[in-house]
Amino acid sequence: MVAHGLMLVTALMVTLLAMPLVIKFAHTLGMVDEPDARKVHGSSMPRTGGIAMAVGFFVTVLLFDVSDRGVQAIMMGAIFIIATGVLDDIWQIRPWQKFLGEIIAACIFIWWSGVSLTSLGDLFTTGPILTGSFGLLFTVICIVGVINALNLSDGLDGLAGGLALIAALFLGFFACISEQWASLFVIAALLGSLLGFLYFNSHPARVFMGDTGSLLLGYLLVTTEILLAGEKPDLVAPISMAMVLALPVVDTLFVMTQRIMKGDSPFLPDKTHIHHRLLALGLPHGAVVSLLYACMGLFGFTAVLVRKQPEWMQCMIGLVTALVLYGILIALTKSGYRWNHSASDLLESPEPSSIYRRLTAWSGRSIPYMSWLIPIVLLMPVPFLEQLPTMIVWLTLLSVGSLLVLYPALSSEDRLGIVHGLLYWSVFLILTISAYYGSDYVRFYMMTVAVLVALWVIVKLVFKRHRRVFLTSGFEVLIILVSWLIPQLLEHALYIDAEGQYNLTLACLESVPFLLAMKIVIRQQPKRNRSLMLSMTAILLFVVGGALF
Repeated sequence: MVAHGLMLVTALMVTLLAMPLVIKFAHTLGMVDEPDARKVHGSSMPRTGGIAMAVGFFVTVLLFDVSDRGVQAIMMGAIFIIATGVLDDIWQIRPWQKFLGEIIAACIFIWWSGVSLTSLGDLFTTGPILTGSFGLLFTVICIVGVINALNLSDGLDGLAGGLALIAALFLGFFACISEQWASLFVIAALLGSLLGFLYFNSHPARVFMGDTGSLLLGYLLVTTEILLAGEKPDLVAPISMAMVLALPVVDTLFVMTQRIMKGDSPFLPDKTHIHHRLLALGLPHGAVVSLLYACMGLFGFTAVLVRKQPEWMQCMIGLVTALVLYGILIALTKSGYRWNHSASDLLESPEPSSIYRRLTAWSGRSIPYMSWLIPIVLLMPVPFLEQLPTMIVWLTLLSVGSLLVLYPALSSEDRLGIVHGLLYWSVFLILTISAYYGSDYVRFYMMTVAVLVALWVIVKLVFKRHRRVFLTSGFEVLIILVSWLIPQLLEHALYIDAEGQYNLTLACLESVPFLLAMKIVIRQQPKRNRSLMLSMTAILLFVVGGALF
């Protein structure tokens, strides 16, 4: 697990280092995305982010492990996918040329790995559906289909990258339970590259991934799924893999079906994808991305929960989930519903009393004190922690390094979403270590402090009406999803005992009020984000120091 963590961090660092260079040369390479009627951005944007992701991924895998035949097959096919994406980003090649590049990459992967989809499982209670002599063709169609589904989902800042990251997390879980460590190496490198890219692509984006990135993401996800399902189908059913990527795939099929019913080409570009429909309902950019992240997580978590059920039941549950989500969306569209940004604040008091005014004044004066109290109360239990395992020490050190690299030292208000996400991760790590390696007194202390912080947040919400703390960026949602999914996935994949599961869940719950409190502090006094980040980093270093000395 330490090796996989090192791969993730290596890919992250290489991508972060490569990104400014590829952005700088975007105009020279002719890889710039111009706005048009179908796109939501209003200015020219470099679309070289996919190149940086590819560099981060390839460098990491080559440094660590390419001995596995499946990994070699993925790498060889990825070369053709990247070449196809670069050509399209520079010269806008024709659709048939793009399809040809994808088909060649799929064929190379199947030929070198020797893995294909020979069975779809028992989807209709009539026995396994065997692909027979059509297995190779069907596998190629699946690879090309998923590649283009991810490509078509790349319509908003952070959307395609975030969806791919969530899917990769669940694929990592399936790799763990089936003990396919080579596939997990690919997933770890992919996760690191995605985190490095999303640092630059979270709203407001500074770079797009282009077709180079979106084609590569779809290819890596689907080929990894085929390896997982093809090598150990008794542990990883094909339908479970399909459910992980259900959101972009179902959206693509839904849109193409509608186009065909209208008599149009299924490949005709328009604004009928799910993210376009949500924007048409009046939802802000961040809300659309966050909502789609949640839907992607729902499909993935459903795949985890029902993986031991009969395959026909898994298929039925997946279809029902998709129908319910799209049914709600269609109903809202036909009803003429529109999100009202200027809705009155429901927390406003109609008749402020003297007590109300005093509490309002007190809650405003308390912000400077909270910016110091939060680090102090989190530091207090550190001397009373048990001896930490070496793996936890390494994880903490890797987190500190990542925080220092990712934290934008000169962050402006439009980058506060990244600051919030990083602060949340640091607090989550501190609380997790305290819950898992602290005594009962430490756990009781942390729980009490979290409750007090939650009460302060409630007071601020009531008397100062900080409703904006609930408006989360895509980067924040990803970090929160990761932290909330980790306890559940680890329980199934690594067989953590009940006490460990309880401690991890407790840390998740306790982290939320701290996140809201820090968001209130930063929104009122943005310059305090530096002191908070430095304080969290110092606490983590104290944790490491206590473990070593």
